[in-house]
Amino acid sequence: MIRVNICYLAGSYHPTIGGAETYVRSVAERMASRGHDVIVLTDENKDFPSPENINGVRVYRLSAYRRLFEDETKIRWEQMYFGLLGEVDEVLRNHPLDLLHANSLDTAILGAVLSEHLRIPLVCTYHEMEPEDDPFGRGKCGFVFRYVPAYFIAGSRFYYDKAVQLGALEKKLRVIYHGVDLSRFGTRNSDASKRYLDVDPSEPLVVCVSRLKRRKGLLELVNALKLVHMVNPHVNTVIAGTASSGSSSYESELEQAIRLQGLQDRVRIRKDLTLDHMPVVYSAADVVVQPSFKEGLGIAVLEAMACERSVVATETSGFDEFLVDGFNALLVIPGDVEGLSETIIRILTDCDLREQLASNARMTVEKHFNLDRTVEMTSDLYVSLLDTGEGR
Repeated sequence: MIRVNICYLAGSYHPTIGGAETYVRSVAERMASRGHDVIVLTDENKDFPSPENINGVRVYRLSAYRRLFEDETKIRWEQMYFGLLGEVDEVLRNHPLDLLHANSLDTAILGAVLSEHLRIPLVCTYHEMEPEDDPFGRGKCGFVFRYVPAYFIAGSRFYYDKAVQLGALEKKLRVIYHGVDLSRFGTRNSDASKRYLDVDPSEPLVVCVSRLKRRKGLLELVNALKLVHMVNPHVNTVIAGTASSGSSSYESELEQAIRLQGLQDRVRIRKDLTLDHMPVVYSAADVVVQPSFKEGLGIAVLEAMACERSVVATETSGFDEFLVDGFNALLVIPGDVEGLSETIIRILTDCDLREQLASNARMTVEKHFNLDRTVEMTSDLYVSLLDTGEGR
């Protein structure tokens, strides 16, 4: 096996919950377990040390750039573009690299500077849903997709089609589906998991793992839960997520809706849970609900399926690449509050249906979304780029 020195660039990392964060952590740790030398450069988190070794991955949480913004002798616009480079230089002096892997459009631009200077390939996986809608978004996307990386990894057909639409060359683009670590996400004791979340094991539990942002359909979920409680007032719900890259105003709106619906004793937003807690969170659920208006793929749903849990989701992008209504999930129209409530009630009251959906869900992930497959294909791409010298 060729030992590769890999640097992952990630704007956010553990303990932040999200599809992008889960992807980069899972791939980085699995690459390290295969004997590669792996580091991650990410943003500061004051509750975690830097550097920190997490399962064989050396994590550097960069913070010096923040002080540069406060230094009146510095030109702030210059620091806005290049303020990270000094601290990155200090880190990389002790870490010779063979390859860079950026995990967003912004880190792709940073990666391009490093790749050009170090003469090593740059791979990019992007997770932004609608980057073209940002101010000057098409210009930003056109620049990154046309000129920056040696190769793009698209985590789904949705991301592949979006990249082509925004200017990526198909010869530099490959679909490698995001995968789930089946050694981490599997069946566990539901009663014990419920107790861990302070939920009575005798009562039903709905779980939603999601960033707190509008496209996730969480307000619609709260409104649907009000209807569910009219049928069964003992149903509990845990929404696990934060407003990171989401919206603090939407979070406030969501909390207010929970109070106005009188659900504050039954619906809880848990912002303290990380990826390490997720296997227990999913295992506690009687049903996992993901009412999104749009998705790029849906790693949270795949994780729930790997834990052999029944899923209620929406007929939308991303989900349509692996969910089949009535086979491995029940699907509703995005924004249909009544339909969502009726489907939650149906699945909570039909144990046989839950078990059949859950069994098929686990089988789907085992066949098509195993992290081992993701890492194997990604590793093959790395070796190919290093063998050909492409991007140097």
